[in-house]
Amino acid sequence: MTSEIARVVRQTRPHKDVVRRGSDVKPKVLKKGNTTIKIYSHLAHMTKEEQKKWFESEWEKGNPTLKNIVNAVKRCLDEEGK
Repeated sequence: MTSEIARVVRQTRPHKDVVRRGSDVKPKVLKKGNTTIKIYSHLAHMTKEEQKKWFESEWEKGNPTLKNIVNAVKRCLDEEGK
């Protein structure tokens, strides 16, 4: 199966599941069908209200990573709407 995937998706390097050193975040684990998703983020453990406050605070600070993510989502939605 790996060779079938390699033909469809060119793999430049193998994926490594690495958590940053010093990270004390416990993963939030989700299951979708036969796929396990692990999210290593404090955001995953926040309530919707806490997430909203964090987002607004980081947006006001000009967090470049957050702005890049928002721009990427906007581009995807714009393409979807065409």
